[in-house]
Amino acid sequence: MKIIGIYSSANAKGNSATILREALIGAKLAKAEVDEIALSKSNIGFCKACMYCVRKGKCLQDDDFEDICKKILDADGIIFSSPTFSCAPNIVMKNFIERLKLFKYIASSTLGGKYIIGLSTAKSFGANKTAKYLASIGIGSIYIKSHITGTLGVLLRDGKTINDMPNYLKKARALGTKMVKDYNKKVLIH
Repeated sequence: MKIIGIYSSANAKGNSATILREALIGAKLAKAEVDEIALSKSNIGFCKACMYCVRKGKCLQDDDFEDICKKILDADGIIFSSPTFSCAPNIVMKNFIERLKLFKYIASSTLGGKYIIGLSTAKSFGANKTAKYLASIGIGSIYIKSHITGTLGVLLRDGKTINDMPNYLKKARALGTKMVKDYNKKVLIH
């Protein structure tokens, strides 16, 4: 099984990157092949709504989006992780999702049949809502739906970081392991 972790924080050692890596460790311990993509280090332009992708099957823009989509297509599981800003994923993840949503309608297998986890951290509120949103981006397709393994939203109060909350790190690791188990048992969850 191949699992790709995609995070959108600009801080590679921040809370949402750390919780993602814990989930990937859990998957790796369960014998999955894992990889991660830092969206903030990728060149991904905004969707131009030109519909070129509808006509030609790929995006007109010459950026990193097509390469990331190839990795997603090759994966069996995807873990999305973003910090929560205004009760939603940050703008880097929102931009990626906007590009991905149109693309998945054209190539339904982008997220179809894959196992998905949504992770998010927040300093005030909305982490659970954001994590659920991230996990649900693969179930709105008119074609093949993805399978949600689970979500984890973590509220970080009083200046705490995710590293100060080992119980949530364990939960993230357990979700990564569960994704591999779900895949191996062909558990179908929408």
